[in-house]
Amino acid sequence: MDLDKDHYAVVSEFDRRFSVGAPSLKAAESLTVKGDFTFGEDVVVEGEVALKGKGAQQVPNGTVLRGTPKD
Repeated sequence: MDLDKDHYAVVSEFDRRFSVGAPSLKAAESLTVKGDFTFGEDVVVEGEVALKGKGAQQVPNGTVLRGTPKD
């Protein structure tokens, strides 16, 4: 997991963005977050996922983030 230091370095900011829990990483190979993302409940990460964006963004409850699996 590689989280944007501008938004996730301070514990209180990290907790606010994952207020209902961190996403499931069981099927993840990597998760890179560059930007201000807040994660909803029951988010699942599969494969290699990279999120990039400007401004505050929400990953909705129950979202499955599918990326490219490593070869």
